[in-house]
Amino acid sequence: MKVTTHRLFGQRHILREVQYLAPYAARLVERHVPGRLPNVEIVLTTPEGMTELTVDYAAAVTGASVTPKVRAKAQRELRREDRRAYGKALLAPSGAVVLLNARQVTNSTVIAETLVHELVHTVQFTRHGVRELITASLRENLGIEPMPRREARRYDRLLTAHESEAYRTESNLAPQLTTPSAA
Repeated sequence: MKVTTHRLFGQRHILREVQYLAPYAARLVERHVPGRLPNVEIVLTTPEGMTELTVDYAAAVTGASVTPKVRAKAQRELRREDRRAYGKALLAPSGAVVLLNARQVTNSTVIAETLVHELVHTVQFTRHGVRELITASLRENLGIEPMPRREARRYDRLLTAHESEAYRTESNLAPQLTTPSAA
């Protein structure tokens, strides 16, 4: 598991904390969530960096070249959400990427909760049919190919179920990372 930064200056204390907690969080998630943990890269960045990387990874996963107009539209739609987000799990061509918002994850408790939550999502990406459904949604969001309504409803139900599972798992596992006996 690789931990890096993108468009981030300073904040080394947060980076060190993420580097320390990430392997423990991954081990906990692997043990308690059905599925396998894919090859994951964790990127600590700013809200603007989250927006930029989200569009970049969406283009890479769909295999599409994104025009400047489509890129600008996608970034506009993501900008407000990314300012408030603590983290985000994305598909990547070779696994998954977890983006962490350095302005939101400011202490070890929040880092632990966010890491567990997003790592649960990366495990969910490896389940049967999930990657294809997310890719179809990305293709629709980038204006490449419309998604049939039935598939869109299936995708919405899947997102709701995945979020519910991630929050349940987060509340159960994150406290184990921040207690003194976790290390």
